[in-house]
Amino acid sequence: MIKMKNLTLGYKKEKILDKLNLKIKEGEFVGIIGPSGAGKSTLLMSVVGGIKVFNGEFEVLNYNMDNIKKKDLVKLREQIGIIFQGYNLVDRLSVLDNVIS
Repeated sequence: MIKMKNLTLGYKKEKILDKLNLKIKEGEFVGIIGPSGAGKSTLLMSVVGGIKVFNGEFEVLNYNMDNIKKKDLVKLREQIGIIFQGYNLVDRLSVLDNVIS
């Protein structure tokens, strides 16, 4: 499902994660923990194509993230969702209405 081999990620020219190796198989549940600034959000954003791949091999749901096409990125994002702790739900709306809006 997710494969990273010697992966280096970052913003513009700044490396955030360097030489990362990770393999998550379908059906596995994985928790990502660490102190503020450790790269957790960067890692998660990379899974949905929001972070530049500098070096290494990176595959998510059989898509090569180093050169994923825009149409494939849309397909990928239809299959994966990320909710960060600052999720900004509207209290007066139902769960369904929050998801729809």
